[in-house]
Amino acid sequence: VVHDSDPVLAFNACAMHHSHTLFEGRLYRCPMVAVLPQFQKQYEVRMTQDQQQLLDQYQSLAWHCSDQELEQFVHDRDTAMPQCRLCPEQYRLHQVDFDPGRKHRVRRS
Repeated sequence: VVHDSDPVLAFNACAMHHSHTLFEGRLYRCPMVAVLPQFQKQYEVRMTQDQQQLLDQYQSLAWHCSDQELEQFVHDRDTAMPQCRLCPEQYRLHQVDFDPGRKHRVRRS
């Protein structure tokens, strides 16, 4: 599910906002923006045109980036980015009961 959140609230709620991701030779501030385009190729993801444009606007960092681009990446790492809007402002935790001998059930809290 893609959200339409306040980017700052979503960033502050995110448990992965320091999980910078190296994917296909490029550095991303967020795992979601790194893999969502590939996920879209495999599954239907309902997004508005504005949300898709927001995702498409993200610029990852290439291995051959300039020192200035790398400094900007490091400087911005602790702040929300526009693409944070695509994530929820708060998360609900779910407990998964796992028993290899039966089907899995998700219990929502």
